Amino acid sequence: MEKKKRDKNWRLEHPNYAKEKSKQWRINHPEWSKDYYQNHREEIKTQSKKWQANNHERWTKIRAKANKKYKIKLKNEIHQSLGGKCANPFNLPHPDWCNDSEVLQIDHVHGGGTKERSIYGRDLNYYRHILQQIKFGSKDYQLLCANCNFKKRYKNHEDNKFVV
Repeated sequence: MEKKKRDKNWRLEHPNYAKEKSKQWRINHPEWSKDYYQNHREEIKTQSKKWQANNHERWTKIRAKANKKYKIKLKNEIHQSLGGKCANPFNLPHPDWCNDSEVLQIDHVHGGGTKERSIYGRDLNYYRHILQQIKFGSKDYQLLCANCNFKKRYKNHEDNKFVV
């Protein structure tokens, strides 16, 4: 990890030299060019699948890390699209932490989140679906802090646990 930081800092301090080294490396390694990839696509794919099969554990960790980053990116984009703060349907005074992105939750305005999650699951597909709906102009979603979301669910009997 330290070597990566050191290399990155060096590249930042010597941008012209680093650019020249990169150019020279690409000339010496034509197998990494786009043309090479397009001409040898199937061969590269089979090598890649073979590597993934032989390094399954490592590949799983790599994919999990990439998926986590992408999920955070999608959630941030959804939060930005929905205004980035609690919709506060009860008009209560809110503390500063209420609009902290860590406590904000995506709420279905008219309920039905459980049904939607059963269709799309809880992974990337679910967040992609929500983002797509928001971009198409759907008003079915809002951001609520955890307290407001719980109060809304309780008052609207959106969960079987709350039915008296």
